[in-house]
Order: sequence, then structure tokens, then C-alpha cells
Amino acid sequence: MPSWLLKYFRLNRYECLFDSVFSIALVLFLVTRMIVYHSVSWWWIPGFALGWFAWTFNEYLTHRFMLHDFFFFRNMHDLHHDDSNECTGTPPIITLSAYIISLLLFGFHSSIIVVGWYVGFLTFIYLHAKTHTWQYSKLRTEWARKLKVRHMLHHKFPQTNYGVTLALWDELFGTEKKR
Repeated sequence: MPSWLLKYFRLNRYECLFDSVFSIALVLFLVTRMIVYHSVSWWWIPGFALGWFAWTFNEYLTHRFMLHDFFFFRNMHDLHHDDSNECTGTPPIITLSAYIISLLLFGFHSSIIVVGWYVGFLTFIYLHAKTHTWQYSKLRTEWARKLKVRHMLHHKFPQTNYGVTLALWDELFGTEKKR
């Protein structure tokens, strides 16, 4: 990626917050529309779970193949690996465009699967940010300590531990690294 383009992937703190705030607003909007225009049904629980689970698979595939192998995104992602405390990511205009495209593909009326997908995305944003800011000595749960160690191992051994939200895909595809 040309250096003049890389600067757009170094985000200020407001741009870093954009994905989270926009995703939360979108999820609230979609759930409100579903409640108003559709009746609540038993399908919501498995549909939500399916959307969230599908997000985790997308997260794994995107991280493994696009961010580490595809030259355009690899250079942007290298910024994150070089300085994991710096906020690097997708410029808000790209995020906004991706949301619009997905809503057009899945229908503006939405579905609980789409809501699950976006909640999965929010889970990723939160957990990924926390793996870089949590102080290991202050972590109270074994789960949080494992999550931090897993992701820090990814930064040390970039061809491992692609999943942030869920380790299952690394286990299934043989890319998991334990300590």
C-alpha cells in the first residue's frame, strides 16, 4: 500500500470510536424496527446466535486471509502489529459503506441474524481493544487472562491465533498457539 494511503488508516480517537458508536446505534435501530414491525418469536434466539457465530467465522477468515495475506490490507494491518497501542483500523467512510451495502444485501427491514452479526462485530471491537489495554496483573478471571495472552501471542507469532472473539476457528483450522 502506498505510504500516502497508509495515513488514512491511522485513526484519531474519534474515528476509533466511530465503529462502536455507529454499530450500537445501528443495532438499536434494527432491533426497534423488528419489535415494531415483526412479532417477537422463538426464532430470535437461534437467529441471533447464528448471526453472532457467522460473524466469528468471518472475523477469522478476514483476519487470516485478508489482513495477513492480501497486500493492500496486510500493509494496513502491519501498522497495528508494529504499534499495537496506536489506533489503526478502517476509516469511517469504509465502515459506513460496508454497513450500507450489507443492509442493501440483507434488506433494510433487517433480521435477527443481521443483528447477531453486528453484535458480534461490537464484541470483536470491544474485546480487541481490551486485549491491548487490560493490565494482565489486574485481570480477575481466567477467561480474560487467556484472551489477553492469546492475542498477544498473535502479535508475537502472526500466523497464529487469528480469532479474537472466539478461539474455535483457530482450533478447527490448526492455527491456535498456546503459550
